Order: sequence, then C-alpha cells, then structure tokens
Amino acid sequence: MKRDFEKFDEFNKILEAENVNNSESKLLPIERLAILFDDGKFKELFKYSSVSPFAESFKDGISCAFGNVNGKPIVAYATDFSFEGGSIGVHQSNQILELYRLAKNHCIPIVALIESGGAKLMDTIHVQESLAGVLREAVFSSGFIPQITCTFGHCIGASAFISVLTDFVIMEKDSNLSISGANVNKAATGEDVTQAEIGGSAIHTKHSGSAHFVTSGEENTIKKVRELLSWLPQNNKEKPPIKEYIETEEREINEILDLLPDDEMKPFDVKKLIKLFTDDNEFFEIQEDYAKNLVVGFARFNGIPVGIVANQSLYMGGALDTKSFRKAIRFINTLSAYNFPMLNFADVPGAVPTSDEHKKGILNLGASFLQALGHHKNLKLSIIVRKCFGGAYSMINPKISGGDIIYAYPNASIGIMSDKAMSSVLGKNSVIREIIVTLNEKNLKLT
Repeated sequence: MKRDFEKFDEFNKILEAENVNNSESKLLPIERLAILFDDGKFKELFKYSSVSPFAESFKDGISCAFGNVNGKPIVAYATDFSFEGGSIGVHQSNQILELYRLAKNHCIPIVALIESGGAKLMDTIHVQESLAGVLREAVFSSGFIPQITCTFGHCIGASAFISVLTDFVIMEKDSNLSISGANVNKAATGEDVTQAEIGGSAIHTKHSGSAHFVTSGEENTIKKVRELLSWLPQNNKEKPPIKEYIETEEREINEILDLLPDDEMKPFDVKKLIKLFTDDNEFFEIQEDYAKNLVVGFARFNGIPVGIVANQSLYMGGALDTKSFRKAIRFINTLSAYNFPMLNFADVPGAVPTSDEHKKGILNLGASFLQALGHHKNLKLSIIVRKCFGGAYSMINPKISGGDIIYAYPNASIGIMSDKAMSSVLGKNSVIREIIVTLNEKNLKLT
C-alpha cells in the first residue's frame, strides 16, 4: 500500500497539538531509560531495526533495553512521542512482544515508559492484530512476572489498555490515560471537556483507581519504579526480597497503646499506628488518594516484606464500600501472586448499607473480596484494633478465608452489630434488647 505523506504529516501535527506536556524540557526515551537502570547503564536492543519510511533514525519511535535495577535484571521499553506521536504499530508491537518473550523466559520484570497517541493508523488493520498480541502477553504475564508502567504526556487508546493491564501504574502528574483524546471524544459524543478531565492523573487516583502512584517530574516518576521494584520479587516463584535489619533502639509498647483515642468512635490515623510496628517506621503506601477509608501498602517486619491492609477511621469511619473493595481485591491479588504475607489492621463498623452502594454492586464486590482472601495462600494475620462488626468480620481474616492468627487490642470488640444498631433493630422490645446487649458486652468484649 502506498502511504500518503501529506495525510500522515497532518495526523502527526494533531497528535503533537493535543499533547498536554510537550515541552522542550521533556526527556528522550534513552534518557528515561538511563534514569531507570543502575548507574545509567543498559544494553539497547533492536537498535538498528526499522521498517518505517518516515523514520529519521533506526529506532522507529521506540527504545528497548535490558540491564539491572537494584542489582537485578529487568527489560524495559520507552516510546518516543516526538516520532509519529509515539504511536505503536506492527514494528513496535513486535519489539514489545520480543521483550515479553525475554522477560518470561528469564522470569524477570518488564517496565514500560509510555508516551503514546495509541495505535499507528498508517499500519491499518494489521496493527490491530499486532496490538492484540501485546495485550495477550500482558494478560498472560500477569501474576507471573511483575509489570510496571509509567505514563508521560499522552497515553491513549491501545497504549492505555496495555498500561492498565500491568500490576502497577505510575503517572507523572501532567500525564493522562484515556481511551481517546479530547477532540475524538467531542466528535464522537459531543462532550466538550479537556484531556485532563477525561483521563488526567486526578481522575485515575481519586475516582477510577487505575493509577497506583502520581509523581511530579519525569525523573521522580522513573525513580518510583526503582523504589517499587525494591519491594517485589523477580517472579512468582520467588519470595519478596528480605532486607537486613537491626533494631537500633528499644521500642516503647505504651506508644502503640496510647495512640488510640479513649472514645472508640473517635477517628484516628491508622497510618501512624502501622509505622509504630514496622522497621524504621517505614510504610510504602499504594493508591493513597483512592478509597481513603482503606489503606494498603508494603512494610517490613525484621526485614521481611509484608502487605498491609487497614481500615482508616478518618474517612467514613473505616466502613467498607465498593471503592475500598476494588482497592483491596487488586492489592490482595498482587500479594497472592508474589508471595507476600498479609497483615490486617481491623477497625471497621461494617459495610456501607446504602441503596447507592447496592446499585454500585457492593454485594458482588464483597463476594469478590472474600474470594481474593480465600485464594491468598500465604501467611495471613489480623489485629483487631478497636471494633469489627457485622459481615466485616468475615472479611478481616477469619477461618473461612484460611486466616492463621487473629490478635486483638485489650478493649477490642467483635459483634453482629454495634449496640446502637442492635437497639435500632430490636425497636420497642426492650427486654430482648437488654438481654442481647448485655450478652454482647459480656461475651464479645475482648478483655
């Protein structure tokens, strides 16, 4: 097929005009890879491979490499928005597929540094088949080798789907992740919104939950990958990396007890509690701005990495809703895949019972959460901090999900529901209400 150079030039100008962060200060793909790899050293792959008549160099809009991060091997690729809008065609797809082959054969992580307008339109229908191959590799590599994506500027269409299929998504704050650009959206739906309103970092951290981290600046975004990889094993056959740890000073147990308010209904920051337990008071939080009523992340205990799931009473009293279930399911599945023990800090009044939450599918998501817990075959521990009422008890780590040990604070409570809720259900039957409340206090108060 003869290519139409004039139409291509017009298309490329549209892509460049839509880019929200196309400044001269942006790093080249090779420069991004240099930040990722130890000491900026890596071996570039497919350096002299090109099939595009538009290419000004042999790289054809993508740079692929392998090298070490934190002393361990990985493979990575970076797209180049300055060439054909960073679009991914048949040739680029074949290079990415070869990286996946190498990653799976050698059981090592794969990292994508993406800034792309999506599929290369000039490759017509052939690009659909090649991109389907990339999506397939991302799907079947999930849970086998760690996959991490960084987004810079535009990440649209096929490149957006490739991104969200990976285990972790790190967005530079001015980047966007969407099915289409703002102009295409307006033409298709009539909706006149900006690119940031469609798929900006705020959308995916606070609302959709597609992104795990947002950072400011390209260098910080790529350094986040290095930090994240320091917590992860190379593949699903290995344990998470243990870090040598020596306690430098004796901890005061009173501080762990005194942090809790006297009033069990008064909110407090559970992240402060988590840090009191962990090595060097370190907690690597994930999805910090999404579903704030549930906190998830990594921490170490005597050098051993552990996945943390904790109710956050500062938001919604720590009650579970559809967003928090989605957050927990995704995180627990990651813990299962990469052999992390799990520790729950439970301080939960129950699940949110509103009609709106039922419309959003809270029952289905609650069931999926139980399935994720049940499939987690590594060590599972729980600490009941203050309260655990209703169906939430079945979700914190009980025997039904194979939980190993449940600890509790001296005044922690477990019950079908709180005394107030129990009184409301029993209504005017004061005799029955008094008996049940008394039994609840006597038998379910952990002393």
